[in-house]
Amino acid sequence: MSSDQKPEKWGYGLTWLITAGLVVMVAIGVVKLRKTAIDSAAHLRAEKAKAMEAAKQQFEAETKATEALETADKKAAEEKAKQLALAADPPASAEDIAMGKTIYATCAACHGPEGSGSLNPMAIKAPNLAGMPAWYAATQIRNMKNDIRGGAGDMEAMMMKPMVMNLTDKQIDQVSAYLESLKPVAPKHTLKGDAAKGKALYATCLACHMDKGQGNPLVKSPPINNLPDWYIVSSLKKFKSKVRGGNPKDLTGMQMSAMAATLADEQAMKDVAEYIKTLAE
Repeated sequence: MSSDQKPEKWGYGLTWLITAGLVVMVAIGVVKLRKTAIDSAAHLRAEKAKAMEAAKQQFEAETKATEALETADKKAAEEKAKQLALAADPPASAEDIAMGKTIYATCAACHGPEGSGSLNPMAIKAPNLAGMPAWYAATQIRNMKNDIRGGAGDMEAMMMKPMVMNLTDKQIDQVSAYLESLKPVAPKHTLKGDAAKGKALYATCLACHMDKGQGNPLVKSPPINNLPDWYIVSSLKKFKSKVRGGNPKDLTGMQMSAMAATLADEQAMKDVAEYIKTLAE
């Protein structure tokens, strides 16, 4: 090989080395860029996860704060309701309660000596009365006495009428106070429904009878969470047919008639009663 060809070969070799070096550098650069991109993506994911966790914690904190305020407001409302109820219906004296016990002796045959009710097939079905709010018991007794409750079709209330006909207002208050003083007794149930369906149907009852069926004296709504299922269904039937709530003097009864009308049939009433059982205290 002539001497004048050597520089050309050296030139090719140098070019190859430079090219190879550039390729290596580019490859290294690509690897570094890829690693940087991966690290950056991982960092972004970590930051996003932190932000989401922070947002979740903030949401949970705000939810807890809101629930705490709602609980406080609910307790305040319940306490206010109790105070207003007491103001409208102050506690009876021991003497009045004792007199009420004496008057109740004529009621014990059906409602039981302790107000536990009766399901004796040889006698009229009588609901448990123990622990019933005095204001509600007094209202119903007066309604039956004054023909506001107990029209045609309401045999049970018609049978109650002669029992209360001769009671004075004072005696009505006394026997009602005695009923309230009695310890509530677990009701005797006889029916079966679907509590899940009943819960959905109970949504229309919430405004008056409250979430636990505890009632609200401010709207003259009695507690229903300790009533027997058969009595609930019987009452709903009467309200729907306006056997109860058909008298314009019975405003709360009229409201109940409207609510009962939304229940399609007896099975729906049983479902509501089944759900109310779950609210028993």
